[in-house]
Formats: sequence, structure tokens, C-alpha cells
Amino acid sequence: MSFPTIMTVLDDPNAVEKTLASIIPYVRATDAHLRVLSLGIDATQAGYFVAGASAAIMSDETLQLARSEALDIQARAEALLKNEGVAYEVESTVTQSAGLGRLISANAHFADLVILPLPYGSDTGSYAPMVTEAALFEGGAPVLVIPEGATIPNPARRIVLAWNNSAEALAAARHALGLLKAADEVDILIIDPERSGIAPAEPGEELATWLSRHGVHANISLVPRRLGRISDEITRHMADRDADLLVMGAYSHSRLREAILGGATRDLLAEAKTPILMAH
Repeated sequence: MSFPTIMTVLDDPNAVEKTLASIIPYVRATDAHLRVLSLGIDATQAGYFVAGASAAIMSDETLQLARSEALDIQARAEALLKNEGVAYEVESTVTQSAGLGRLISANAHFADLVILPLPYGSDTGSYAPMVTEAALFEGGAPVLVIPEGATIPNPARRIVLAWNNSAEALAAARHALGLLKAADEVDILIIDPERSGIAPAEPGEELATWLSRHGVHANISLVPRRLGRISDEITRHMADRDADLLVMGAYSHSRLREAILGGATRDLLAEAKTPILMAH
């Protein structure tokens, strides 16, 4: 399985070079087509305006600012891409923040893979979480999240597949089949496995059997939960296996619950050190 059309979203003029630098080598190596969405965001909301100024004036001013930023991002991206020897297109568009999710999901529908930087952290833009979650929840394509300074492995040699028997984890495994086939080692990681007397097989066995029929020979690691957070267990296992890619389902719990109480998806989207292929 390959990813002929790869999409990314740029909404910060100062992050264009940094974001594309991590994506271009992978696009070139896989002979993919890169679609860049250059985004200007009008942060005003209907019904709110500054005292002493009409809503129409404020809306027009903020819209022009957003349009100018989108064109600036587009110019920077095209200047960088034109000499990189990759097939690409850069489209600039403007949206109000309330419509950001719909815009991202509509554009992701016809991408095979969406590549984005980590959405949480001190250096990320305020709209990065909305972009990532819109792509995950409504885009229909897997999302490859890249920590700053990390490179996209091609091919990934050692992959950890985090498995919790959820629909999200299965979707991630399906999307990653091509990557799993090309890997030297695939490790199915199950943290704090639940065993049931009525279960037809040991934890992970059915997944491993299904993968084997696709030519993927995976090991199963059953790991007790020793650390406080699931994300810490995943991170330690990744380091122990010297893995260069994590495949996992995203947001098995609700986004609100993870935002308030924490969760593996939310933690890893803030702290990951290696690329993560996610699906919902």
C-alpha cells in the first residue's frame, strides 16, 4: 500500500520551511504528489466586534489579514518546492475559525495520507489541534504526525503497533499495511492485557493471524502497566525496541475526556519523539 497523494496544512508563515523540510524527502522517495493547503484563518466570530468599530469593518480587516497571510504562506511554500523535484500543488484559502474543521476534512477526503507536525506543545500554533483532529475525525485518511526534528522513515524498519482491540486501532493497522509489509520487525504492543475465559484466542493472536495472511509476521508483546500513563509505557517500549514508527488508533475515548483527564493520544500528540501513524 502506497500513499500517492500526500496532504499537509500550513497556517503559520514562520513554520513553512520547518514543516516542509520534514515532508519533502519522503514525498520524493515515494514518488508521491504533495498537496499543500495554505491557510489564512479569520479568527473573528459573528456577533463580536471591537467597541467603536462596526462589525462590517472589523470583518473586512481581519479577512484581508487572513488572505494576506494565506498568500504569504503560499509564496514561501512554492519558492521552496519549485526546486525540490517533486510533484506538488499549493492552494491558498481563507476560513473563519468556526469553519476550519469542515475545510480541513473536505480537503483530506481525497488524500491518501495527511502529514502534520505535533499539534500540542509550546511552539505550536493555536489552530494546530483543530487541524489535526479535523483530519483524524472527518478526513477519512490516516494522519502521520511528525515531531520537530524527526525524519519520516522510508521504509520504517521497526514498527510498534499499539493494540487495544478497538475499531480505531484496527483502522490504523489497515491503513499501515503497506508500511508493515516493508518493515523488518513489527511488534504488536498490548499494555495491561485483559484475558477472558470466553475469548477465542490470547490477546493479539487474531490480529497477528490476520497480519500474517497479508505477509506481515509480527511479534506480540504483552506488557503490564507499570508506569502511571499508557503513553509512558508506549514510549519506553518504543525505546526498548529502537522503533522508528508507532502505529496506533487515535482517541478511543472522547476528545473532551482526553482533554480534561488525559489519555494516550493526547499525551503522545504533545510528547512523541518518533513519527506516529494515527487513524480514527
